[in-house]
Amino acid sequence: MLGRYDALNAPALRRLVADGAVPKAFPRPMMEAFYRTAHDIYRETAAKSPSFKQALDSYMGFRDEQLPWWQISELSYNDFLVHMRTRG
Repeated sequence: MLGRYDALNAPALRRLVADGAVPKAFPRPMMEAFYRTAHDIYRETAAKSPSFKQALDSYMGFRDEQLPWWQISELSYNDFLVHMRTRG
């Protein structure tokens, strides 16, 4: 399912740009606000639902364990590809 979703994003973006859209990244302050709000909701929901808390704790533990690896593998490689593509 995720692979299909990822595969459809690039053609969808091309169609949007062809129709005049100008895609931009969210500004950092907005991303930080999204992050804080999401984590507030996670905490509130976890306080009410033991099963949600269990799933959240499992996911967050996995994510936190994987982030250092992702940072040196996926993130650095993707940054490199974007740099090579945009440098002309």
